[in-house]
Formats: sequence, structure tokens, C-alpha cells
Amino acid sequence: MAYVDVVGLKALNDTHGHAAGDELLRSVVSAIRGDLRSYDLIIRLGGDEFLCVLSGASIEEARQRFHAVKATLTADADHLYEIRVGFALLESAESSAQLIERADAELPR
Repeated sequence: MAYVDVVGLKALNDTHGHAAGDELLRSVVSAIRGDLRSYDLIIRLGGDEFLCVLSGASIEEARQRFHAVKATLTADADHLYEIRVGFALLESAESSAQLIERADAELPR
């Protein structure tokens, strides 16, 4: 699982309006979708946070995919934001809430 935080959404909303923020979120999801597999899940938690479930992927594979996502996003000429990503691998007898909490705790600060 990858826990994705879109950095800069609030500032964009405050300075350019919510339509600009919505466009940013669409761009981020498009970049994520472009580098994940067709069957990987992208779930918006709310605001500027997403969960991406990469079934059967290793942490290293997930890191590589999100490295590509970040490269796609930084290639954008209007780059006013970045994403932070935390990763966690489902452990035996772990609940989804515990998995999400661990991925969130892995976000770079």
C-alpha cells in the first residue's frame, strides 16, 4: 500500500481557487494511474490524501512506481506541488486500519 499526500493543495486552493485545486488532484491521479498497473486501486481518503493498493507488489516495486510518478509530476511546467508517499506491506493478521496507519507513519516529514 502507498499512502499519498499531495503537498501544496491548500495553498493552491487559497491563491487560485478550488477549481485549480481540483485540476491539481486530477493531474496527480492521472500521473499515478499512468504508472500503476490497470488493476491497482486508487482511493481518495479526502482532501489531499490517497491510498493506492498494489496487490502482490513488493515495497521496492511500489517505490519504483512512485519514483516514476514523481518524475512525471516534476516534468510538468506548472509544478507548484509535490507528493509525499509512505509505504507499508500487509502483515499477517493485520487490519486495514493498522496497515493504513503504518503507511501514513512512513510519510517523509
